[in-house]
Amino acid sequence: MTARIVRGDVVRFCRLHKALGLPRFHAALMDVPYELGGKVAFDDDGNAYKTGSGGGFMNSAWDSTGVAFDPETWRAIADTLLPGAYLFVFAGNLNDDLISVAMRRAGLVKQHKSLAWSNGSSLPKTTQISNQVDDQWAKENYDGWCECEDCDDGE
Repeated sequence: MTARIVRGDVVRFCRLHKALGLPRFHAALMDVPYELGGKVAFDDDGNAYKTGSGGGFMNSAWDSTGVAFDPETWRAIADTLLPGAYLFVFAGNLNDDLISVAMRRAGLVKQHKSLAWSNGSSLPKTTQISNQVDDQWAKENYDGWCECEDCDDGE
C-alpha cells in the first residue's frame, strides 16, 4: 500500500488524474480552505459562493477562494474515488454546512455527521496584568517560611 500527499489545485489534479486514466483512490483526506473571510451568497441553483473582499483566516488570500463551496470541486474529487471510498474533510464549524451542501450537490453521500476535537494551543490570549503583578510579588517576597504543620518549608 502506498500513500501520496498532493498539495496544490485539487480540481486540476483530479481532472488530470482522470484524463490520464490513473487508478481511482480508496480514500482521500482533504484540508480545504475554511472560507472564513467575506460574505456568502447563493446563486439561482442554490450553490454558495463568496462575495466581498474578505481575506479569509488571518487575512490570507488562500482561505478566501470559494473553492470549498463549489460543487464542481467535489465533483472532480468524486471522479477520482472508487465507489464506497472514504473521504475525510476538515471544515471549520462556521461553514461545514455549506461544504456539506456542495458535496451533496456533487453526488457524494455523507455517512457520518462529524468528528471533533478541541485544541487549546492556538492564538495568544489576553493576560490580566493584576495576576502577573501578584505572581511577581510572590516570587520576590516569599521567603520560604510557612506556619503550616504539614509543610516542610517551615523551620
